[in-house]
Amino acid sequence: MKLSIIIPTYNEEAYLPKLLESIKRQDYNDYEVIVADADSTDKTVNIASNYGCRIVKGGMPAVGRNNGAKIAKGDLLLFLDSDLRLSKGYLKNCVSEFEEDDLGIAISQMMADSDKKYYQILHDFANKFMISVENIKPHGAGCYGIISKKSLHEEVGGFDESLNFGEDTDYIERIGNISEFKVLRTAKLYVSTRRLEEEGLISLVKVYGKSTINDFMGKRTSADELGYTFGHDLNKTSSMKNSSKGINSTSSHVKYSPSKLKFTSSNKTKNYAHSKKLNKNKIKTPSGSNMSNLKTDNLDTTSKFKKVETKKINPKSIKTKKPIKISTKKVHYKENGIEVKSNNTEHNASENVINSNMSLDEIFGNKNNINNSNKQIKLNKNSNKQNQGRSIKNQKSSKGLTENQNKKAKNSNIVKRSNKVIFYCVCGEGMGHAIRSAVILNHLVKEYNVFIFSGNRAYTYLNSKFNNVYEIGVFNTFYKNNVVNDVETFKQCMKENPSNIKKCYNTIFKLAKKYKPGLIISDFENYSNLVAQFLNIPLISLDNIHMISETEIDYPPNHKIDLLKAKAVIKVYVQNAKIHILTSFFNPPIKKGSNSVIYPPILRDHIRALKSVKGDKILVYQTSDSNYKLMENLKKIDEEFIVYGFNKNGTDKNLTFREFNEDIFYDDLRTAKAVITNGGFTLISESIYLKKPIYSMPALGNFEQILNGFYVDKLGYGEYHEDMEIDSIKNFLLNLDKYQKNLDKVQNSDNTAIFNELEKDIEKYYNG
Repeated sequence: MKLSIIIPTYNEEAYLPKLLESIKRQDYNDYEVIVADADSTDKTVNIASNYGCRIVKGGMPAVGRNNGAKIAKGDLLLFLDSDLRLSKGYLKNCVSEFEEDDLGIAISQMMADSDKKYYQILHDFANKFMISVENIKPHGAGCYGIISKKSLHEEVGGFDESLNFGEDTDYIERIGNISEFKVLRTAKLYVSTRRLEEEGLISLVKVYGKSTINDFMGKRTSADELGYTFGHDLNKTSSMKNSSKGINSTSSHVKYSPSKLKFTSSNKTKNYAHSKKLNKNKIKTPSGSNMSNLKTDNLDTTSKFKKVETKKINPKSIKTKKPIKISTKKVHYKENGIEVKSNNTEHNASENVINSNMSLDEIFGNKNNINNSNKQIKLNKNSNKQNQGRSIKNQKSSKGLTENQNKKAKNSNIVKRSNKVIFYCVCGEGMGHAIRSAVILNHLVKEYNVFIFSGNRAYTYLNSKFNNVYEIGVFNTFYKNNVVNDVETFKQCMKENPSNIKKCYNTIFKLAKKYKPGLIISDFENYSNLVAQFLNIPLISLDNIHMISETEIDYPPNHKIDLLKAKAVIKVYVQNAKIHILTSFFNPPIKKGSNSVIYPPILRDHIRALKSVKGDKILVYQTSDSNYKLMENLKKIDEEFIVYGFNKNGTDKNLTFREFNEDIFYDDLRTAKAVITNGGFTLISESIYLKKPIYSMPALGNFEQILNGFYVDKLGYGEYHEDMEIDSIKNFLLNLDKYQKNLDKVQNSDNTAIFNELEKDIEKYYNG
């Protein structure tokens, strides 16, 4: 026999029939079904028997799975929870992909067993995360279709019954470390959303977020640490009658220890001590007879586990800063044929206003509870069906328009030559993406009806220049002393992701359903990708980040782990782009099969208009204000430095600190003798255009910055260092003439070529 399907159960009469029926309807027959039941008091065993399942004594999930595996006849073991449903062709796809890829263990992707779009978004996000980290660390949770070779199951000793939480992840990791692991692409399961409805999104994110962080650090997490109990509270959802994980019933609450199963209710308490041999007489069949006639072996429930040493790899993820707090007043006005209404009140998604027991309907809001981005926009008949929104800031009355307001007014008065509606979504981490996107947007808004989405400072910057700008949640990387703090980054990511998804749903998703854009353009913004996937909207990727995944780059060999982490994040952010428009100051070969094109960096008109001169001061730009060691070293060098990135004005010996001001910064860059920066793409590109030698000291752990710094050195435009040592800075300053000669050979260009490429691709892929 090829496949043994093992399902642990306890009081699952409401869900088990759906799973067994979906198994019965599969176009694959070489399997058996084993139900490991933990003394259900309802009709679970009767249902399993009627479907022809083999029945074995269960317990906690690890115990039930191991007991099922001991009597399994199949070469492959498929572990399922009882509240799942198999999609059409699941078994055939699962076994086929598993064997074709010569895997040792794999997990399935999830689909929400619900029509609600935000449930689907959540599960799709989880799938993309799991796929993105599969090459970094074997990982999985929830037992959503774990398939493994029985020989490997026996080699590692099965599931660790001493773990009361994360036994599935531990199992995957141990087998994955001695074989090949994969998230299956073709095999997908329908997953019940009852746990989300019962416990609330925030509560589940805290539980699984903390355990995931610990897993990547090589630590195990107990249920007690998480304040986690198995089973389901039936009072929280009217549709829930039984449990899915562990052991629970209407009157029971479960506590677990490695040696005992303890059921506690207001009526009675039962203690079941594990013995070395199970007594078959205690396992009842529907008729009330014992199970001695079933073909089961005496089961030794005290497994010994062969531990495999795990690798400790910190996750590369993205931290989310707290969203900007926005207060809007009721607004009602007409401009250019567009009637704009806004009835919003103060909102801050980062405040602790979401109760962990809220349902997703409560979390995501409804028609009477929508965030500041969901405007009510009515199009005038004379507006040529312009689909435009407004992001309205609460402003004090003033006598005249500011310069930025004049720019926005000018943009709004442009007569569009096309009725095409485009969503342009911009990564909100740092300012580089926003600065480059503003150049593209200045061109696009003259032709198309563009809705713009971003967060943090990028939102503020774009909102000051354009109409139709909406704030969304953002992931950001957490730095300490110019080094990426993976653990803190991941913690913040998991903590703020519910608020970010809420913002995404109430902005991009709802506006997309209302105005039906024919195209989404993403400058490395992740939530736009989810919307594009769910609503089948074509997506164009325009950024520099995909140079990492779409080209044959050179890179420092000691940063292989950083490369893998970067590729994992990139996979999560953008999938199935129609084309990748890449911008770069270096030009490696494009990978075979990649639909990508490379253009020179996008530059602001102000930069291209600057007349570069060699001054006597060195410009220092840092994106992290925690890099104090560099500042102390610069004080010891006999040069004058102008420092940006610490959000202050003032002087400290030979250091002049400046808060960011675009015009002053332009002049400081234009007259600089050299530039000391991290590995940020925008400033490096602008420095190359203005022929400024570059000392690049990338934030360690940020592979994009490492790659940019590496190519600065490789092309002879400056130096790449991973330290802040005085001698290396002094040596760089002694070699400025050499780098200047290489920079003088660079041929500058404008943005015309990339504008033409984008217009061509919009016409090609719009509604395609």
